Amino acid sequence: MKKIILALALMAGGLTASAKSEAVNDTISVDNSKIERVVESKTTNSKGKEVVKYYFVYDHQLISTSKPVVEVYNLAKQYGANCALAMVINRETKRKRIIRN
Repeated sequence: MKKIILALALMAGGLTASAKSEAVNDTISVDNSKIERVVESKTTNSKGKEVVKYYFVYDHQLISTSKPVVEVYNLAKQYGANCALAMVINRETKRKRIIRN
């Protein structure tokens, strides 16, 4: 009897896990030749502290990124290498950001 209950519990857990497996984000590889420039925008947050936001102009679109990604991209560009980057697109909000791949 315990084995049957355990088997049913595992099957129910497997069904709920497979139902939730649909990802919210899409990930696309970034072509380095389409990155036109890096933009650093200095703004202030709600507390009045100055912050810097980083963006790539990629294929004529302004896409947000982070400081470490910009640092890696600039280092790779300095030595003439391609940087492994990916674009994450949120399916619900259609918001894009570039990350290290």
